[in-house]
Amino acid sequence: MNSDPDDITITCQSCPEWLTIQERNQSFQLVGVPKINDTGNFNMRLIASDGINQSEQSVSIYVKPPDPFSYYNMFPTLKNKWYFNSITDIAIDNRDNVNILDQSNNRVLQYNSIGQLLSVWGQSGDNDCEFNAPEAIAVDMQNNIYVLDSGNYRIQKLNSNGEYVTQWKGESITLWHDDSPSVRLLTVDIQGYLYISNGKEIK
Repeated sequence: MNSDPDDITITCQSCPEWLTIQERNQSFQLVGVPKINDTGNFNMRLIASDGINQSEQSVSIYVKPPDPFSYYNMFPTLKNKWYFNSITDIAIDNRDNVNILDQSNNRVLQYNSIGQLLSVWGQSGDNDCEFNAPEAIAVDMQNNIYVLDSGNYRIQKLNSNGEYVTQWKGESITLWHDDSPSVRLLTVDIQGYLYISNGKEIK
């Protein structure tokens, strides 16, 4: 669907054909009457786009015909290009640009010191410059950007233009083991040394 006047396009992946998306009070509503043989859980993904930025959410619903199904105040909405969902960290570079880690949208948004959007990097995935529930961000003295890409069990390094440089993952990050807490914190010192922590240990 397309939602004027905000020009938001909402698509739904893996939605049953009887389920529709309706705008309601600047949010979205899934409505429909299940088919008699459609009892059970439905796992879907809602994607909102304004043509520049994109916002996504996984949705799981349970239906039991012949009862109608309705779910109100549905994310995502993407009314403006500065839209966030679940900011987990920020980092300021030596040009006073503010880098915001927008976890649920799996991206980094960079603003200048007066709040103008400069760049947007990242999307959901496990390739270079893609993220899965990133938790922390840091910037070094050369304005390289480090993203703690927790869902992919790695740290990605990007240059000041948001381009992929390198990554560290797996056994090279000793705090990431099946029997250890997840890495939560990330920082870099003036000499370029990177530090991570799970809240109990620092490496």
